[in-house]
Amino acid sequence: MYFWRTSKKKSNELDFIEVVDGKMETFECRTSPTAKAKPGPDFHKAYPDCPIRTVAPATFLQVWLESEEYRKPAV
Repeated sequence: MYFWRTSKKKSNELDFIEVVDGKMETFECRTSPTAKAKPGPDFHKAYPDCPIRTVAPATFLQVWLESEEYRKPAV
């Protein structure tokens, strides 16, 4: 489990980064289900294929189930 934070004047961050079996996925915790993560362009440049999921109390179960599906090995 990791996190992402830039050290620029206006910092960007992601709350959790998880790497499982070589697949990386990020989670931003918010109270509102409509809020969006704002990792900034540096994260997207470094990890263009990494999904960013916003987790809120109302969406926790849905995000968890989608994350489990993402981590399933390809058949």
